Amino acid sequence: MKLAVFSTIVAASSFTLAPFSLAETYRTEISASYGETDSDYYSGDNYSVGLSGKLYFSPVDTAGLPLAEAAFLQKASSFSVSLSNSEYEYEGDNQDAYSRGANLTYFVPNSIFFVGAGITENKWTYEYRFSDDTDFIKGSTDWESRWSAAVGIAPIDGLQVWSDFFEDTDVSEHWNLNAKYVKPFVGERAFGVEVRYGEYNESDSHSINVSADYYFTHRFSVGAGAGQAWSDESDVEDQTTYNIHARHFLTENASVDLSYSDYDYSTGWQLGGTVRF
Repeated sequence: MKLAVFSTIVAASSFTLAPFSLAETYRTEISASYGETDSDYYSGDNYSVGLSGKLYFSPVDTAGLPLAEAAFLQKASSFSVSLSNSEYEYEGDNQDAYSRGANLTYFVPNSIFFVGAGITENKWTYEYRFSDDTDFIKGSTDWESRWSAAVGIAPIDGLQVWSDFFEDTDVSEHWNLNAKYVKPFVGERAFGVEVRYGEYNESDSHSINVSADYYFTHRFSVGAGAGQAWSDESDVEDQTTYNIHARHFLTENASVDLSYSDYDYSTGWQLGGTVRF
């Protein structure tokens, strides 16, 4: 599996060397990623791989915009699909988590409103044994699906504010508010910030995540983020996360990205590649 993902990323990078024109518009994105995690709860080789594709309803024009944010700044409606697999090892036991999903984002013409809808399916397989003298027990769960939706507004250029909703989750028990703002500067520079807040009344817990990116050129950006999750119950520990990330477009049509995350009980990194056409 690792070799297959690395081959996909290498192929995506090699594709940038092909003699195609550096077009200022695109309608399709294909991305692949590979990451590893070092966790206090799992030992051994823990990794995740992902593959996704996105189709925009109309061409996205990148002229004069940071390449990573062109679709966001143009409020481009899209449909996307994704696949992922994560493997965890713990003292000889193995677990695999599989996920597949589809998502639609639609900006209502001549208005400030946009909506989203999606479905995600998850499945687990496992292999474990009680001792070195016993045989492995193998099994798997059925695919479980969950619907989601989003409603938001884009009141000014570069700003989107929205809330997410989930199947079998009452809004009064879990509500959230999210916002993203990108400001292009004179020349190729730009700045972006994203804030997410969630409140879970059933468990008296809250979470907030903030991230920011600086675009040194229309091709290259560096960013960092931090998150905090806490509970009103005194016996529940707060959870803190940090991450740094960078993305560089090798050409107008292809990019590579790298990120590193630090959680309370684990650290991890991820390498990704994207091609556009």
